[in-house]
Amino acid sequence: MKLPGFECDFFKNGLGYSNSLKAHTGCVNAVSYSKTNGSRLMATGGDCTNIYIWDLYRDIEDAIPIGAFSGPTKNIFTLEFNSTDSILYCGSNDSVIYKYDLGGGIGESLRHPRAPSDRLDHLDEIDQIRKQSPSLRQISHASSLSQISAHPTHPSLILSASSDDELQLTDERVDRGANIATFHTQSEWRDVKWHPTSDHLFGCCDSLGGVYLNDIRKGFDGYNMSDGAFTVSTNPFVRSVAVMQYSGTLTLTNAHIHAAKEGLRHRRLDSSSMSFNNTGDLFGVVYQHAYPTIYSIREQNPLAVLTGDYTPQGERVQRREDTYSTACTTKHCSFQGDYLATGSDDFRGYVWKVPPRTTMMDRRRVMSREEMDEGGFATANGYAYDVRSAFSSGASASASDSTAPETICLPALIDRPAFRLEGHASIVNSAMIHPSLPLIATSGVEKSVKVHTPTPFSNKLHKIPALDKRTPPSRQMGDETGSSRRDFLLALLSSPEDSHDADIEEDPITINFFDSLLRRDREVDIWNDDEDDEDDKDDQDDQDNDQDDDMDDDGLSAPLSEDSIDIDELYPV
Repeated sequence: MKLPGFECDFFKNGLGYSNSLKAHTGCVNAVSYSKTNGSRLMATGGDCTNIYIWDLYRDIEDAIPIGAFSGPTKNIFTLEFNSTDSILYCGSNDSVIYKYDLGGGIGESLRHPRAPSDRLDHLDEIDQIRKQSPSLRQISHASSLSQISAHPTHPSLILSASSDDELQLTDERVDRGANIATFHTQSEWRDVKWHPTSDHLFGCCDSLGGVYLNDIRKGFDGYNMSDGAFTVSTNPFVRSVAVMQYSGTLTLTNAHIHAAKEGLRHRRLDSSSMSFNNTGDLFGVVYQHAYPTIYSIREQNPLAVLTGDYTPQGERVQRREDTYSTACTTKHCSFQGDYLATGSDDFRGYVWKVPPRTTMMDRRRVMSREEMDEGGFATANGYAYDVRSAFSSGASASASDSTAPETICLPALIDRPAFRLEGHASIVNSAMIHPSLPLIATSGVEKSVKVHTPTPFSNKLHKIPALDKRTPPSRQMGDETGSSRRDFLLALLSSPEDSHDADIEEDPITINFFDSLLRRDREVDIWNDDEDDEDDKDDQDDQDNDQDDDMDDDGLSAPLSEDSIDIDELYPV
């Protein structure tokens, strides 16, 4: 990652050092950076329903938050600063959008930082922080908030997506009650992001393979961005007004998976999150039970899929070794410069260096259905392909009839991450690349947030040898035991309030609970999974009539070709 004014790539050798920020008493689901002043502030929130603000310009060794907010009654899933950093938005499981004023206490803390106390321990210092209440509560959604996205230049515009079928545009310049327009889909919204350079464009993705680029001038009919006027209320359906719909459907054929029935099968993917790169010409989508996928905004077919079949050192991951996967929890990704980062079920964060668009286009292949039926995907142009990354191509993937797609897209394979982020004891849900500093923050099931850096990040190095600050390897999950099974049952029987005590240290019951969930979710096969959303699928199209077929659990985890994209080849030292 090249920072402004520097020619070197600070991520070239990975981020081998880390510090843990401790304040939360439950899982940390949301991490967000401020937009101005070098993105100095970081907001974190999660299951304990408190929001903490961190100053990344200070020593992060044993750091104390500079501010805190309260208000949500259920788990926090999304945090977002507006374009001027005057407002922090929060969305949670209670369906409410909370708005916090950052002008008072936070500004004072930045101007006059509080010196650490020699008389108080870490937890007592956190308890001394006064928690501010929200300045506004917006109750417009009927279900839990998946994501809030603030406009990159207009501080009064936000997009919010909920886990029902509604995506809302709110303009705070308009009187409340008349300032909200709505998009609909036929499934659950997973994410929404404003385009970083275009005032009118935004991307969104849902739980049934829907990945869209939209224009607020087209979707929200009659909306005038200059004065925030809503002249017509349309409540449009996203597929009827999207500027572009991208392929989010996998294709399978029995020529390569022995258990598949004769003919092609299709499965719309459940997305977790999406992120544009800095220029907005590329974006990445993280899918459940599949791989992060890179798209160009200009065309429907994906450019590349990102896997962990090789270690960053170039060694092939063996069959029983843990590597990148996402089956158990929602993952949040970030895309800065040439790098895309996200969390993984193997207790690591993964960071890939994304090749230039032209390179990915050269390696990608689009073929006919007949070629794929005949095994034509095995090799092409000197590169091998794998059926698990075969997408229904372009318009055929979104066709309303039930015929099989005429063309299949085989994206380029980037099967070696640039580096991995270690040190976690459980699932990593978020890996957020800082916009200007050489650091990545990771969080998930654990109560702490890890800040990964290329060098030690502490003013106490004269007391602590630098070698001692290197991040240890992530914990390896063992086999289920009687004790872990007991913890799983205890967690199931406990209320959410019982699991969030005042302790900032890790809870072994929570760790064991997610270990047990992970053991079960790893066995889920998306080609076998009988979901209860058949009505939603029938409303969109009939590409999914293959759910009764059986397939070996290893079908989606077979190793990719060794002839795929190699980072050393593309980016020689």
